[in-house]
Amino acid sequence: MGKLLVVVVCACMMVPGARAQEIVGTWQGTVAASQPERVVLRVAKDETGALRASSYRPGTGLNVLPMTSITFTPPVVETAQAYAGMKFEGKLSADGKSISGTWTEGKQSFPLTLNLVTGDEIWKPDYAGGASMAADADPSFDVATIKPTAPDQQMARYGVRTRNFKAVNQSVSQLIAYAYHLQARQIEGAPAWADAEHFDLAGKPDLPGQPSEDQYRLMLRKLLAERFNLKVHTVHKEFPVFALTVEKGQPPLTKSDLTVVGYHSALAFRQSVDGQVEGQFSFYSMADFVEMMMNFIRDRQIVDETGLQGRFDFTLKMPFEQGHFTPDEITVAMFQALKSLGFKLVPKKEPLEVLVVDQVEQPSPN
Repeated sequence: MGKLLVVVVCACMMVPGARAQEIVGTWQGTVAASQPERVVLRVAKDETGALRASSYRPGTGLNVLPMTSITFTPPVVETAQAYAGMKFEGKLSADGKSISGTWTEGKQSFPLTLNLVTGDEIWKPDYAGGASMAADADPSFDVATIKPTAPDQQMARYGVRTRNFKAVNQSVSQLIAYAYHLQARQIEGAPAWADAEHFDLAGKPDLPGQPSEDQYRLMLRKLLAERFNLKVHTVHKEFPVFALTVEKGQPPLTKSDLTVVGYHSALAFRQSVDGQVEGQFSFYSMADFVEMMMNFIRDRQIVDETGLQGRFDFTLKMPFEQGHFTPDEITVAMFQALKSLGFKLVPKKEPLEVLVVDQVEQPSPN
């Protein structure tokens, strides 16, 4: 079976059958194809008692993928991921321990039997790792390497889904922004080379467990001080901002299923059938959301004033037309898209933290 690039989308979980509790749990099996792939399907209930499901495929590096529908009419189970063109139809066995049926991906269909599993039997996503690092841990990098980015390297990214941290093709200013969770406008005083020269970093934590992203940021702050001799101080300055607020009522967001092994906030865009751009958000906090929006609305900081806690799954459709669009057109489109979800961006001024670079040097040798 060929690899299919799947996107993470809003989970609109449907229809709790009369015996829905019989399929709640984690099911896994291997698709019987020329290139077998393992599939894990997690079935749970949302806060209303309706069924919902998520899936992932170990060995592919893909995110946990909320399914867009699931129904159980005993003994028939049907679940689909409409945006990724995937679905599974099967029958629950009499003993309730397996579901035998057909896995369809695009135009190809293959036999698949899913078995009910628990505990250590569950296959983990590639990036799930083991147990999480203690929340109060104070980790540093045990081993870290820093080298100039190769001239032909075009991609820039961070890798924080395994114990081994990676930063590829990042300037020192970008590393500072990531480490302190700031936007570029909130960093002052860096020398010109800190923007011009790019580096690749790799590091391994000195404490057991899978670090959170905040713990990775902490380790990077320590590394910048030790290897780049970074010294900073903070001030507060007033900036024009957009405050993300809830216009009225509860936005139509689905609370994410945080019991899924190895979940990670993820976002993908696609062109919808009506020509608009559709963004699929999964396991997103409001802090993640405002940070994402600043990739589109760059002239102002966006701050979260929704009061919404936790993580959510939702779809945002933006009224972009085909072709290129100006920054002003993007801003107008985002305003319209947010309104459809019950959000509003309110222009105002607020004091923001600014990091002033007092000293930074070329990195010390590995």
